[in-house]
Order: sequence, then C-alpha cells, then structure tokens
Amino acid sequence: MFHFMKKFSQKHFSESAAPSNKPVNASVDVRGDDIDQALRVLKRKMQKGGVFKEMRLKAHYEKPSEKRSRKRLNAEKRRRKLERKKAKAEALGLI
Repeated sequence: MFHFMKKFSQKHFSESAAPSNKPVNASVDVRGDDIDQALRVLKRKMQKGGVFKEMRLKAHYEKPSEKRSRKRLNAEKRRRKLERKKAKAEALGLI
C-alpha cells in the first residue's frame, strides 16, 4: 500500500469501519464421524468470535446516524446493566 493511502485510510476511516482482521479460530476436529457435534462446536466458536454479529451488521448498509443511534442505545443498556449490578451488590452488602 502506498504511503499516502496508508495515511488516508488511518485518518479518515475509523477502526469499526475497517474490516476486522482478527482471525477466528474456526478449526474443529471431527471425531468418530460425528458431524453434528462438530457443527455445533463450530457454530459456538463462530458465535463467541463475533462472526454472526458482524455478518448481521454488514448485511445491509447502515447510515452513520443509525450507527450512532445504535451505539448510543447499546451504551445506555450497558450503563443500566452496570447500575443494576451495583444496586444488587449494595443490597446484598457486598460493597
């Protein structure tokens, strides 16, 4: 990649917009001709690796305003969940 392209891509594109380059360890050993079990293990590995979530997000174009809205809602959900955990811990006297 040319030097100016590298600067351009780093400056103008966020990390989330770039395709994820982290490899997913999706190799599965099939033991005793048990394909169904191997498929379940593969699906679980892909789900934990975030492959399905990324495929769902990349299936259609998401406008920047929709992306911001989705991120804001997810942040609010995380914040409320953390508050519930803290309140529960305080009620039990753990904090």
